[in-house]
Amino acid sequence: MLRLAGIAPEACFFTNVFPYRPPGNDIRRASETGHTIEECIPDLWTTLKAIRTQGGAKCILALGNLALQVLTGESGIKKWRGSILPCLYVGGKVVASIHPANLFERRGKKGMFPYSAKVYIQMDFNRAVEESLTEELELPKRNLSFAKRSLDLYDYLGRHEGDKRAALDIEAYHCVPSMISIAFSRHESLSVPLVPLPGLSIPTYDLAEIWRMIDKFLRDKTMEFIGQNWKYDDEKLSCIGFRMWKLFADTMLLQKTVNPEFDANLAFITSTYTREPYYKDEYRTFDPSKDSIEKILIYNARDSAVTFEAYEELMKDAEEIGLVDFFFNFVMKLHPIYQEIEEIGLKVDFDVRNKLYARYIDLQLEEEDKLFKIIGHPINCNSHPQVKFLLWEELRIPRRAKVDEDTLVALLMNVVKKDDKRAVLNHIINIRRIRNAKSKIASRVDYDGRMRTSYRLVGTEAGRSSTAILKKPVRMHEMGMSFHSITKHGDLGGDIRTMFVPTFPGWVFLNADLATAETRVVAVLSQDEELLRWFKEGVDVHARTSAFIFGGDEASYQKPAPERHIGKIGRHAYAYGTTARRLMLEANTQARRFGIDIQVSQWRAGKVLEIMDEKCPKIQEVYWPAIRAVAHGDRILRTAHGRVRQFLNRLNDDLYREMYSYIPQADVSDKTKGAMIKTKKKFPLLRILIEAHDSFTCEGERNMLEQEVAPYVKEVMEEPIDFSGCTISRGELSIPCDIEVGENYKDLKKLKLPVSAG
Repeated sequence: MLRLAGIAPEACFFTNVFPYRPPGNDIRRASETGHTIEECIPDLWTTLKAIRTQGGAKCILALGNLALQVLTGESGIKKWRGSILPCLYVGGKVVASIHPANLFERRGKKGMFPYSAKVYIQMDFNRAVEESLTEELELPKRNLSFAKRSLDLYDYLGRHEGDKRAALDIEAYHCVPSMISIAFSRHESLSVPLVPLPGLSIPTYDLAEIWRMIDKFLRDKTMEFIGQNWKYDDEKLSCIGFRMWKLFADTMLLQKTVNPEFDANLAFITSTYTREPYYKDEYRTFDPSKDSIEKILIYNARDSAVTFEAYEELMKDAEEIGLVDFFFNFVMKLHPIYQEIEEIGLKVDFDVRNKLYARYIDLQLEEEDKLFKIIGHPINCNSHPQVKFLLWEELRIPRRAKVDEDTLVALLMNVVKKDDKRAVLNHIINIRRIRNAKSKIASRVDYDGRMRTSYRLVGTEAGRSSTAILKKPVRMHEMGMSFHSITKHGDLGGDIRTMFVPTFPGWVFLNADLATAETRVVAVLSQDEELLRWFKEGVDVHARTSAFIFGGDEASYQKPAPERHIGKIGRHAYAYGTTARRLMLEANTQARRFGIDIQVSQWRAGKVLEIMDEKCPKIQEVYWPAIRAVAHGDRILRTAHGRVRQFLNRLNDDLYREMYSYIPQADVSDKTKGAMIKTKKKFPLLRILIEAHDSFTCEGERNMLEQEVAPYVKEVMEEPIDFSGCTISRGELSIPCDIEVGENYKDLKKLKLPVSAG
């Protein structure tokens, strides 16, 4: 890593804070060597002073938290890595980084940090070498100030009247915005109080004038506004009446577009794209009883100035990679859509909710009673220590490290044969699922009685979204539900959807769902003309695959035949290079979740994969070799929609699997999102409620949805995807879209519309 940074190791001096090797190389066991860390520190200072007097050690690369603590007095290597800091006692500079040893696998366990961390550790090495060329500690110089009266804001905006791009940031107290900062460049920022703050005597009439100016500024349609995770800031500002006309760029979304494998919080972006040392603890450690409010105001100002700099530096990479158009004309167009999804939420039918909750209480009591009759005592099935004791000590089931659902399913399929022990495992799994469903039903609704979720637009490296409950700092208390976790089928949990209903009488839900989307994308990438022909001919591919696996005629495996589930999941998982164990776990877990009466052992799952080897030659001969060639090259995959990802993990089977799934998952998700963008442009007042990778759901008046929205949505969802610009260049693919309509979120009926894809 030093050579890659431009310096030979022989030109460097190496030493340790603690020069003795502790047992297991564990510094926590230092005392077992007969020495202490404290007694070694004076020798370290003596050595470094001697080197400094000879003109050396202009910059010290501190690897690990102990070196960071001793040399700088700071602690938390994950926070401080990449920061340029003054060295205590001897002078000079320190650049801290994670020790590369933390990337190594030990005894079959992964390193403490993902292998992709090697990239930003290398950045830290590069920075240390660069800093070793100069003696002085030179950090970014920024003019950070705060408004003590409305005139300060007036003068600031006046001086920058010709600047039409600004980064913004807010700080909130108890979820209410207390200040906003504005930076027209990386060099200057002003923090503006929005509420009375201790130590600042701003009259109410002057605060009113500040609000008026801020409101006018945010509504200025000539401005290009930049934010970091602005969806949060915008929601808070809207709660007190402020409305920004449009967000130009979000650095969190830009980071995930340019560097999808890296963290997207401002602290991490700052450490890799700026020279600003870590400062985020200034807010976390603020004590209003001891600290001046100026500390938080300056912190707020720094946030927006750093955000502006991060935007400028990230854009350089976006231009180099060719992602500028994709970011502004696709990713940023999604921001207001997801913001509106979060604002609208779902209406809850509380009568249905109460009945569901009562039903799941009865189900839980019934399952717990059955379990009690077998084991003879009560047990908390969510307590892993209690479950471990029951399984390993009382029932003498072979020990495993965990007792999560995957582990229990694996025991059921491969190890436990006695009926009573199998019954115990089944009851534990069922009770956990019932309790999980019950907790979802009981999820706290928002202040207006609606159920909401928090969307992360770039929740995965493939650009797929993720959802979560609302909690601090978005809401004072945990509330809402992860919409992606609401199962669609099955006896346990599937009926939760019935409690979500359209907002107004006469309205219905409309759900647009791409059919067998990822399988079709894999067929195109594999150049599997036979499979593509089956789709065009209307063959039930999952039923035909089931016939390959179980024998007989495919007509025997139409819905609701349970074997069809194995055909569906077997083909899908095989394309992504799954293992027999993983297929066994997925097949059985999903079968239980969806109420499908079928089980597959690991041996049987292996046989399924062998059959898929024989029946899907194009995946082996065309698709996998094409992906592996990229894995052995620059590891960069570009999707049909223009999304780009460089894969940074170790070259092994896990990396291959990640790469196999990337293009199908990313392109299907982006196809859905692209259709949402077009649909909102055509129907601006349409209320989109949920996006779920290959589908999205909206609500409205029945006639309007069925006669106007549904045909248009089907048309844009089925527009061909052009793979000519993909890393694996191919032709076009049109994926059929099913349109469903219903009066609650579960009971959706297919709407018959003209077929335009195949």
